[in-house]
Amino acid sequence: MVIDMNKPRVELHLHTAMSTMDGINVATEYINAAIYEKMPAIAITDHASVQAFPEAYSTMRKYRDMDLKLKLIYGNEIYLVDDKVWTANSETHASILVLNEEGLKNLYKLVSLANTEYFYKLPRTSKSVLAKHREGLLIGSGCDCGELYRAVRDGKPLEELSEIAEFYDYLEVVPVSNFEYYIEKGYAKTKDDLIEINKKIVELGDKTAKLVVAVSDAHYVHEDDAICRKIIMHSKGYENYRKQPNLSMRTTDEMLADFAFLGKEKAYEIVVENTNRIADMADELFPPIDLEADYTADAEKLKNFVAEKALKKYGENIHLRIKDRIDWELSSICQNELSVYNFLIGIELICMSAQFGWTTGNRGSVASSLVAHLLGISEINPLEAHYYCPKCHYIEFHDEYYCGVDMDDKTCECGAKLKKDGFTIPPETFFGIDGSCDVDIDYNFAPEYQEEAMNHLKELVGGMVVRCGTIGTISHKTACNMTDNYCDAEEIEINTYKRDEIVGKISQVKRTTGMHPGGMLIIPNDKDIYDYTPVQHPANSIDSGIITTHFDFRSLCNILKIDILAHDMYSMLKKLEELTNVSSKYIPLDDKETIQLFNEGNTEAVPEFCNLFVKDIVMPAAEKITFDTLIRISGLSHGTGVWTENGENLIKKGKSISDIISCRDDVMLFLLRKGIDRETAYKISERIRKGKGLTVDQYFDLRKYGLEKWRLNSWNKIKYLFPRAHAASYVLCAYRIAYYKAHYPQAFYKASAQIT
Repeated sequence: MVIDMNKPRVELHLHTAMSTMDGINVATEYINAAIYEKMPAIAITDHASVQAFPEAYSTMRKYRDMDLKLKLIYGNEIYLVDDKVWTANSETHASILVLNEEGLKNLYKLVSLANTEYFYKLPRTSKSVLAKHREGLLIGSGCDCGELYRAVRDGKPLEELSEIAEFYDYLEVVPVSNFEYYIEKGYAKTKDDLIEINKKIVELGDKTAKLVVAVSDAHYVHEDDAICRKIIMHSKGYENYRKQPNLSMRTTDEMLADFAFLGKEKAYEIVVENTNRIADMADELFPPIDLEADYTADAEKLKNFVAEKALKKYGENIHLRIKDRIDWELSSICQNELSVYNFLIGIELICMSAQFGWTTGNRGSVASSLVAHLLGISEINPLEAHYYCPKCHYIEFHDEYYCGVDMDDKTCECGAKLKKDGFTIPPETFFGIDGSCDVDIDYNFAPEYQEEAMNHLKELVGGMVVRCGTIGTISHKTACNMTDNYCDAEEIEINTYKRDEIVGKISQVKRTTGMHPGGMLIIPNDKDIYDYTPVQHPANSIDSGIITTHFDFRSLCNILKIDILAHDMYSMLKKLEELTNVSSKYIPLDDKETIQLFNEGNTEAVPEFCNLFVKDIVMPAAEKITFDTLIRISGLSHGTGVWTENGENLIKKGKSISDIISCRDDVMLFLLRKGIDRETAYKISERIRKGKGLTVDQYFDLRKYGLEKWRLNSWNKIKYLFPRAHAASYVLCAYRIAYYKAHYPQAFYKASAQIT
């Protein structure tokens, strides 16, 4: 064997922060370290979980565009049980590495079975089930808690050891320091005994012609991160939290040193040569989380629907401004079959809910879409403020207003009363500047109707629909408490910078899983769930009977997800309609009595406007309440870093509510009115709404456009901005409820009492 001392090893066994309360660093940090060490490949093998895959693949896709060479191997460390012994604590560890697409699907099946059918305190996998689904997989013998390690440790005869080894495709050994607890527990007397265990496994590899590979069994990237795991172990009540071994991802030189007792050539073979051979066996995969799905959507059908609705509302000679927006939105939607299908399903869902007498609302940015409005998916018309005639289709825009309902009444030349419409919401908030953003439509239903709406969705798609899962990490507050408790126990002090770094890393660690409040994953008819994700019980609650996706809701890409959420406002509207026999759909949005109710602050029991922050702090700052003001107030109440120590100070200095940025679209709209091009305005608004602030160049460029320092400084304090579309959707529902309070107070208080 030719020894190339410049050839790096491959890490085939590591645990990310998705190994529950065990691993520390996220997948990207391991990938960065592997690239720095010039490793040709890296395998991710979390405990009974593959939830690090989406982030790992996303990172690799970005790096591939940067021409950084690293193969990502998908894997898992399972809790293996012998079919004859299913008692508690009978599990041993084994490793799985994916070789190809068939293997990835089999891994998803194994993870699913372990987390559902065979779950008992831990997600468990039997040898027979593993044997049934091992096509496209390599099975490793596991680390110091594995079946082979324990058998060697316990002095099993060579014949039995060989029989055990035969089940595996490759054998794993770890540095001696990883399992020094064997001495403490009485399994071995000295460090030399531990060395002999590793030597025995290497000899077994030669005897059975199995590749032996040396792995770190890493639980964090750098040795400095060991304190994070000690803090977690301390919080879990482990008495030996101080005696944790070094479980960092070792470099090639470190691993060669750890196995120097085998001799230079043998150490090189298991550390470098064999790990690379294993890596070479695995295909470079583009996993099903990024698989294109065929929903056989009909773009022409959608276009015809939109044309029909536009004709009915705005007439044959449609205003160019409206036509251009419809054409732009449709070109964005129709470039992605998934988006087309999403809209078509939306039409059916809304129609079904209406048939049962339920009002439906939206969350998020879908109300930024004129197409969504024309199709009835959203009641909010995102066009600029305008009058239109339902009789002769005359139209007149008024850009000085943000909400058409705030304009004065006006009569058309044909004698008909002009309709007032438009809430001034740019389409880019929903579609992106180039129209390429994934379409994500979130629906709000009454809680009583939510389950029925989900069943309707299943009927509509005629395929498999699965509830989406979530991943809960350790909260920042809990991470702070864990760190402080550890420091108190150890009687040590950590400087603020280091403490923040530790808390940040601990906050990445998975604590539990859950169920998304309304996220539904729709599987195409020609696929099954394992093409996209494993499944599990939320929070390992096997008694619940609920099955969710193993991957987090946000991690599932290029597959249709629909949010069927619940909100009490829609229950209250239904009760008010029943009590008054007045449909909320026909409530005028310029009703003087309703607006007066808001002006007086008489908003007790009115959703969105009854809490102390809004009713007693934000609303009094408005000199005169308009519908646009209500939307701005909603944005201020949902944003972060927008009002407190920001907008409130500007109000005290004489600024008005309209001067303050309240929703994410406000930045773009303001800049557009200053003559700044749409792309620049959008990019700046995206930075502001995400809390990134202006770049130095952007700051000084905007000063040249005449933007005041106080305004730009205020923008830089913002941490999060609510979408204007979301705020408008909530305000529309709240306003309708307030209308009943103003005109039918007895019914209002009766309905309010029933809801609370």
